[in-house]
Amino acid sequence: KICPTQKTMLVSGFDRAGKRVALAQRLGAGHYLQKPITLEALKEALHAEMRPDAVPVVASARPPIRILVTDDDRLIRKLFLMIISSEFPQAVIDQASDGEEAVRLFLANPYELLIMDLQMPNKGGIEAFEEIAQACRSQNREEPPVIFCTGFAPPTALDEIIGQGAKHSLLRKPVRVEDLTRVVRDSL
Repeated sequence: KICPTQKTMLVSGFDRAGKRVALAQRLGAGHYLQKPITLEALKEALHAEMRPDAVPVVASARPPIRILVTDDDRLIRKLFLMIISSEFPQAVIDQASDGEEAVRLFLANPYELLIMDLQMPNKGGIEAFEEIAQACRSQNREEPPVIFCTGFAPPTALDEIIGQGAKHSLLRKPVRVEDLTRVVRDSL
């Protein structure tokens, strides 16, 4: 309203910015770029925006990464959520408090990565993993990588699961920020 000829480009790392972006563009905002932004995408948007006949364009955003964090300790889930979302702002992170809830969420949603505590009430990480793996086989669905977490000596059954390939891994508690970030990056 103050300066109607002012050109504006919108940038966000949040995947849920769509409604606000649409409203801003209806009010006259220009191009929208989803973070992370490549130099090429920024250059193209700037050149297009500087043309006198510029029309707002929404840059195609890649779909968000979906991660499921399962741990019976609410503070551990919160810590993992903070670390992962700071390193992977485009990620959608769901949380489960035990293996049963993790299986329910997995059956309802596609996930690119599962982070699962081994020892939890109701259903532990290995039992939940086995149920998820069986569901993937029966639905002809690709099994996502799983990062198993434990503060205890891992059971021998985990050796066989991790030995299936580089897909699955073990992270020991207490977890260091750089270790969690590295193993998540390697898994994706």
